[in-house]
Amino acid sequence: MIDRLTGMSARLVLFAAVLVIATAAAVAGVLVAQQTGHAVRDLTLRSGAIARGLVAQLSGPLEMGLLSRVEAAVDRLDTEKDVARVEVSNIAGRTVVARDFRPLVEGADPVVMPVLGPPDAEGFHSPIGQVRIHLSAESVQARRDALTTGALRVTVTVALVALALAGLLALALASPVRRLRVGVERLAAGRYADAEAVPVDGPRELKELGRAFREAAAAVAEREAELRATNVALKRTEEMRDAMTHMLVHDLKGPLSNLIMLLGLLETADLDEEDHELLVEGKARCQGLMEMIADLLMVARLESGKVELEPSRFVVDDLVDDALRTIEVLAAQSGYRVEVVSPEDDHVTAVGDRRLLERVLQNLLTNALHYGQSPISLSAAVDGERLLLVVEDAGDGIPPDRVEQVFEMFGTLDRGRGTGLGLAFVRLAVEAHGGTVTVDGARFTIEVPASAERLAPAEAA
Repeated sequence: MIDRLTGMSARLVLFAAVLVIATAAAVAGVLVAQQTGHAVRDLTLRSGAIARGLVAQLSGPLEMGLLSRVEAAVDRLDTEKDVARVEVSNIAGRTVVARDFRPLVEGADPVVMPVLGPPDAEGFHSPIGQVRIHLSAESVQARRDALTTGALRVTVTVALVALALAGLLALALASPVRRLRVGVERLAAGRYADAEAVPVDGPRELKELGRAFREAAAAVAEREAELRATNVALKRTEEMRDAMTHMLVHDLKGPLSNLIMLLGLLETADLDEEDHELLVEGKARCQGLMEMIADLLMVARLESGKVELEPSRFVVDDLVDDALRTIEVLAAQSGYRVEVVSPEDDHVTAVGDRRLLERVLQNLLTNALHYGQSPISLSAAVDGERLLLVVEDAGDGIPPDRVEQVFEMFGTLDRGRGTGLGLAFVRLAVEAHGGTVTVDGARFTIEVPASAERLAPAEAA
């Protein structure tokens, strides 16, 4: 039984038991207080009867001044368990006899009764003294204990009955709840065909919950089928796009390569200055188009996850030098100054796909040359297990609300300038390394996992 009382059922049993016990205890406390008050009143009435009997015995001895008989009558009250103290005083109010038998009830009013003398000629009784009887605290406590014990028994009995009833109720709820849980777990595992196994019986709330789960499972199953069909169509479209991309690249690279070679041959011909400038410009445009095709192909491969990294250990200083070498002609033509901060140790190494990381630096430097302002700074450092590459220029940089735009394919801030592939390649290549790219104005920061090990000069070479 205990094994079946789990979850909500167990909490329901505990809550019901605590609630019933607390209620029964509160009711019992009130009843005990009330019955104790009744017991005190009963004791007061009994003390009155005792006082009347004592007054009848003391009338003659007190009038004649027979103190020994008064004391003897008072001492006989020692056997009365409800009497704590007895005081007998004369008409002047002076105490004649006082006896303490037991602890008295603090704060309780004593029973006071006058002692009357014999009747006079007219039949009137004149008072000759007074009897005061105090209630016994032991007697009151004994009655209170008896009442408390009885109330405790009743409370325990009520609690046990309530606990049994709560247990039966919990068992009635446990079965449909357990079956509902099993059915939902099957749905969570993708077994939507088992939706009919979700129970719709039990209390009204559980029935509604079961029906809601069945309807949700049917909707999810239908949506999953639609998504599966959509994914198949998207995958087919992606495969067609990749095939088209490779086909276009293949079809364009051949003619462009031939055109660049022919333009190179024409450079050796005897041309006037204007024709030679046009030839050089055409060749540069063809080479730019070839680079754009290569970027497009690489970005498509990175997006599809088909590029496998070729990690190797490389010298960070060599990576910086090779990246600078690829843009030195463009930097000279632009008249821009490039400042470099590389590791002080020429043999600090890192691990990564050197070819991709060099291309990342090249794209960032080219972007700064095209859109930034001189000077351009490039810094590289290995910080623990991180390789940090920072490229920054003196321009205004990218507004914060347009950072995401420049990292999208064909996303540029100035239409007509650039292809919008360079920074898209940067982000994809860095993320392929498990790194991050952050932009703050004109400052681009690359952080990729690396190794801070130092190699010997011979190995670094």
